[in-house]
Amino acid sequence: MIRDISQLIQNTQFLPPAFQIVPRLMLLLDSSDENNNEEVAELIRVDPGLTADVLRVCNSAVYSGAYRVETLMEAIMRIGLREVYRVVMNVIASPVMSSLSAGQGREETNLWNHSLAVATGAQMLGRDKGVNEEVAFTTGLLHDVGKVVLSQAAEGQYGQILKEAREKQRSVTSVEKEKLGMDHAEAGGRLLGRWNFSQNVVAAVRFHHHPLGAGEHKPLAAVIHTANLIAFHINQGSGHESYVRFFDRNAVDDILDLTPEMIEQQYVPQVKEAFLKELQLSLGIQGAP
Repeated sequence: MIRDISQLIQNTQFLPPAFQIVPRLMLLLDSSDENNNEEVAELIRVDPGLTADVLRVCNSAVYSGAYRVETLMEAIMRIGLREVYRVVMNVIASPVMSSLSAGQGREETNLWNHSLAVATGAQMLGRDKGVNEEVAFTTGLLHDVGKVVLSQAAEGQYGQILKEAREKQRSVTSVEKEKLGMDHAEAGGRLLGRWNFSQNVVAAVRFHHHPLGAGEHKPLAAVIHTANLIAFHINQGSGHESYVRFFDRNAVDDILDLTPEMIEQQYVPQVKEAFLKELQLSLGIQGAP
């Protein structure tokens, strides 16, 4: 039985409540206001579980210090506002993106690892191409959240969609649309729109397979699209390897002024090294005592 995807997006019961604070956190992080530390602390403090997780991580071996931090302000002072944001995104997003690998529609590649690889590549590309790094990182981390939506809607049948795409060498999006009436990019974009993410992020997720469709938001969409491609080159792809045949060369050439050779020779080695460090940090955060 296929559940109504639009209704599922409207209800969004499969996402933790803490997801609601992410758009506001992104706005605070992008602001130059020096009083943001307290505002960020107040925002996180609303969720007691998230507060406890952030303090637990800041007192772990990952961020070991001379003394234990007891408040969010102390945590921000110890590791910095942007690092606290990174911890928050790990704590919030990791269980959601890991659920597809552990539950319905298991993929050959861990979806959390793939998402982290795309986020790492997007941050690096964003830095070089004038796109906000934190926005690029967050968008990369959430670009495939629509797969979680579809796996919930398909109720155990999503694995067959992935299998058919792999065996018939078709794009996952085309099989999703055929079987479910909506692909994961559209589902993810609609979900993040429902949760009040910026139009930039919503459009980049919605069009990460076809960046030119993102209109004024195509630079971020092209960054996510290209980072998605790079993930395949470092063995963290999601779907089947033939996806590399479907990447939008116009987006890469015209929007980002990159060639496939530049991507392979310059970015792939750098992203692989950075991803391994990011993965180690992520595992440390998840396993922090």
